[in-house]
Amino acid sequence: MGGEHGDEPARDRGVEDALRESEHRLQLALAAGDLGAFDLDVTRGITFMSPRAYAIFGYEPGDPNVPRSLSEFFGVLHPEDADRVQQAVAAQLEADAPFDAEYRVRNARGEYVWVHCRARRFVEGGAVRVCGFLRDISARKHAEEHQRQLEAQLRHAQKMETLGTLAGGIAHDFNNLLVPMLGNAEYVLRKADLPAQHRAALQDIVTAALRAKELVQRILVFGRRSAHEVSQRVCVPDVARDALRLACTSLPPSIQIATEIDDGCPGVWGAPEQIHQAITNLCLNASHALQRAGTRLKLCVEAVEIDPAFATEHGMAAGPGLRVRVEDDGPGMPPEVLQRVFEPFFTANGGTAPAPRGGASSPTREGVGLGLWMVDTIVTRHGGAAVAHSTAGGGARFELYLPALSPARVGRATSPRTRAALVAARIVCVDDEPAVLRTLELLMQNAGHDVMFFTSALVALERVRGDANGVDLVITDQSMPELTGLDLARRLQALRADLPVIVLSGYAEANEASETPPNVRLYLRKPVRSEQLLDAISQVLAGGSG
Repeated sequence: MGGEHGDEPARDRGVEDALRESEHRLQLALAAGDLGAFDLDVTRGITFMSPRAYAIFGYEPGDPNVPRSLSEFFGVLHPEDADRVQQAVAAQLEADAPFDAEYRVRNARGEYVWVHCRARRFVEGGAVRVCGFLRDISARKHAEEHQRQLEAQLRHAQKMETLGTLAGGIAHDFNNLLVPMLGNAEYVLRKADLPAQHRAALQDIVTAALRAKELVQRILVFGRRSAHEVSQRVCVPDVARDALRLACTSLPPSIQIATEIDDGCPGVWGAPEQIHQAITNLCLNASHALQRAGTRLKLCVEAVEIDPAFATEHGMAAGPGLRVRVEDDGPGMPPEVLQRVFEPFFTANGGTAPAPRGGASSPTREGVGLGLWMVDTIVTRHGGAAVAHSTAGGGARFELYLPALSPARVGRATSPRTRAALVAARIVCVDDEPAVLRTLELLMQNAGHDVMFFTSALVALERVRGDANGVDLVITDQSMPELTGLDLARRLQALRADLPVIVLSGYAEANEASETPPNVRLYLRKPVRSEQLLDAISQVLAGGSG
């Protein structure tokens, strides 16, 4: 008997050792799987959690503040996940269904972390228990979100490349139509014996052609095919006032308009019509919002100092700058709309309705289509940044930041260009559109130039090859089927390095310094006005460049 009792402590130690070994193996398995375990007694509200489970919630082991009941657990769920998770838990408790879900919970620091939870219900002695495992999957979720963003950016880039190609093609063909309209009308207008009625009709054609040219420039901006023409100092206060007047024509009289415009703020270097378009789109966007709700629109223009942190975040230069601010007290935007407001074709309901503004609860919304995307595109191309601030029900504020005009460019912007004396020249003109060539022929021959016209770049090249020294200037279209204008210029460079070339282009598809041969002295945008072309010819023949 004694021997038997003497063996009991040994057997007890063996059981304890086996239990400790089993617990150790369980801990190793949980650690290897990066899993936190929990055991919730639903009936009595008692919860056991492993150290890793505590860590996932951001607490030290044993901290009494960790969620311990279903109601406390539901209280830390992310609002977007709460209904889904609560329904899954209810289904598990009622039908013994397996629980397997990914959702977000708020940790001790107030941050949301993604977890993957797998659990089962057990009934023991009338008590209902839920046991399972938790795993922190925040890193994977962030990686998936980053991947989705990259894929969205790729789709966006592909879409914009397609749109850019389409826009560029349309603009090129449209500009070729405008060249004879504008050129021939201006040619006839120079005749002194025209009746006043005929002169007025021709002037209307010129005006319409110039307005169509501005429309084409907007198409080119939309298609990202237009390098903005940084050709002059822009007085943004004047541009902003004009843009506000245009946008406010659609506002009801009850809307209050306020302005804070500093006429002493610095100028910017850029294309005034594009900056005008950007500010107009912001004002129109605000006016559409105010047609649904709100009573006030405010426009501010002021000098600012772009700090390095802001400049780095938004990809612009730090230093003196200018800010245009458009505010409204309309319906505002929720965060999910605000973060995508500068995307083309974005709507809160996921469709392709034209408006990029409004609350997610609105099934249809008014707006200005691609207006906000164009704002961002224009400002970025001017070296600036567009920023939006808004909350649902709290109005909206859009800010445009532009770099101030540097002292070096102030001198360039305010120095008038003197026109060189016009001399007769032997010019080779190349364009694959016969109507364009006929218009250029009228203009240049009337100015006294000896001009040879070619619809084929290869034929023109052979003509110059036969007598390179007998040509003073080559004027060529950029987009042609056999050779582009720049390709032709490169071959002419090999024949005669000092032979100047002027490139006419429907869009600036190759206007990059690294791609431009040194013999290309000027780019001119179609449709070119008569005086502009004659000035360009005179300037290049005098040895200047643009």
